[in-house]
Amino acid sequence: MFNITIEPGNTKIVAIEGEKLSETLARAGVRLMSPCGGSGTCGKCRVKVLSGVENIASTGEEEKKHLSKKDLAEGWRMACRVKVQGDVTIEIPRTSLLPAQEGLTSGERVKVDNDPVVQVKTVVMPVPSLEDQRPDDVRLSQTAGVKVSPDLFLTRDLPGVIRRNGYKVDVIVQGDEIVGVLDPHSERLVLGLAVDIGTTTLAVELVDLKEGRTVGVTATSNPQGVAGADVISRIEFVKSRQDGLGRLSKLVVDAILGLLDHLLTKANARRTDVYEIVIAGNTTMLHLLLAVDPAAIAEVPFTPVFYEAKDILAEKLGIGIAPGASIHCLPSVSGYVGADVTAGLAVLEAASLNDRPAMFIDIGTNGEMVLLTKDVWYSCSTAAGPAFEGAKISCGMRAIPGAIDRVQADTEKGLVWATVEGQPPQGICGSGIIDAAAAFLKLGLMEPAGNFVERDSLPEHLRCLMVETPQGDSGIEVAPGIVVTQKDIRELQLGKGAVSAGASIMLKEAGLTTADITHVYIAGAFGSFIRAKSAIEISIVPPGITEGQIRFLGNTALVGARLGLVSKKYRKRMDKLAREVKYIELSGRPDFQMAFAEAMFFGSAH
Repeated sequence: MFNITIEPGNTKIVAIEGEKLSETLARAGVRLMSPCGGSGTCGKCRVKVLSGVENIASTGEEEKKHLSKKDLAEGWRMACRVKVQGDVTIEIPRTSLLPAQEGLTSGERVKVDNDPVVQVKTVVMPVPSLEDQRPDDVRLSQTAGVKVSPDLFLTRDLPGVIRRNGYKVDVIVQGDEIVGVLDPHSERLVLGLAVDIGTTTLAVELVDLKEGRTVGVTATSNPQGVAGADVISRIEFVKSRQDGLGRLSKLVVDAILGLLDHLLTKANARRTDVYEIVIAGNTTMLHLLLAVDPAAIAEVPFTPVFYEAKDILAEKLGIGIAPGASIHCLPSVSGYVGADVTAGLAVLEAASLNDRPAMFIDIGTNGEMVLLTKDVWYSCSTAAGPAFEGAKISCGMRAIPGAIDRVQADTEKGLVWATVEGQPPQGICGSGIIDAAAAFLKLGLMEPAGNFVERDSLPEHLRCLMVETPQGDSGIEVAPGIVVTQKDIRELQLGKGAVSAGASIMLKEAGLTTADITHVYIAGAFGSFIRAKSAIEISIVPPGITEGQIRFLGNTALVGARLGLVSKKYRKRMDKLAREVKYIELSGRPDFQMAFAEAMFFGSAH
């Protein structure tokens, strides 16, 4: 074993011989950017070796594709490509770390009657007598009209709470079972947690179930990102490692508990005050959470193990909250249209967004979408990839301070940009790369097919923007040191082309055109940051959609999970919604391949 010291902070961890540096860091809870799942193709897990460089295994060809000779000479390495063979000291730049993402929790707010599955009711029991010697649990059950959970902790609470309150108590009822007992009119909180497990982001909302009010909300990066940026990478991780499934399940469970503890501390509450968790997520994320093998989702004919709603005792997943508390996973539509979409459709109904025909697109790593007509709801999923969220982009990063998130074309200045919180530019995030592509088109730096134009064909004041990276790639310098390469544009084309083509196929199935569409509702945490004008200019949506038709709904998966937590009506409705949607399988369809090829073009050439 060897010692690794991490600066700044002088944090020390132990490396096991033969283990990759990225694996050692992950085991210690240090989460690095890894869109490629540790295959060495993204170059995002850069660390700097400050001392002990002789104890780092020699660099491979993958590193040389992402690190220049100068980088290597300065001690930069890719954590997924090297093994530690002795004591070393390293520095991890902020851009290499998976960030907390506090801003990715907002979504379309909806108001519904507070009618949760978990409810607090007052019960007044007859006092025992020589003629009535029923035990406490039977007395409570028969008076309340529902059974009492056999949980040992509840049984231990019964005698004290019942007798000190003269046989008048508040009971916590979950469905048809009493799971808790309190002093009448107790000020103790009865809480529930709504969770959205996104491929990239994990968001939670803590709710007071007595009043239906939000207690707190927070988010972070999904720690499963160490296994890759997309669901296929994570399925491959599970297939290639004996402990892969258990590791990914534990990562997300621990992250949920970490976010929960953060909110509970702020609310001066305890884990035992939480009686239910409702979870939305794509189908693969739900399988990984429950440690159910998702391998078949990635193999023809793409069948999941389950897509109906699941109710599981929280303790079965190692989530220690109130005794008897349960986890409810919302239902999915198919292997690739998940419970996050089901939740979003419930939000549309709750918000009375009932205009038809309309399109619902959840933009993220997985391009899930639904076309809602008066008669049939069509759905499909496309491999949009992680480019929209800054991954697989050479200078890409999440929307954290220092990320370029806005780019505009200026005929005199060339490119005008802004960063998150006004910090010096360190990279570019998804909304920034979309803006940048739109600006490149407007300035004539890029052709509609996505090719950069020849430098000499440009006006003098724009020529300086055309550069070559140390790796020999042609690029456009958006800001000092921040270059968007031709390869980056190709990644964006793949993502936006997939989304636009999927939407086109749904329109074709329904016999409609974009002229028939009333609104395009764009959901997803990332979707909140896209500018409609840029989305149209690079044709993320099919041609013919106008700015006025686009409405951004934010993180509808989290809002929908909250609906499932506070409303029995909408929880039941989501079960029905998931089965009403008609899923269109795009793989193997020649018309999708043709639509995809056409959708690769930017702007009016599409």
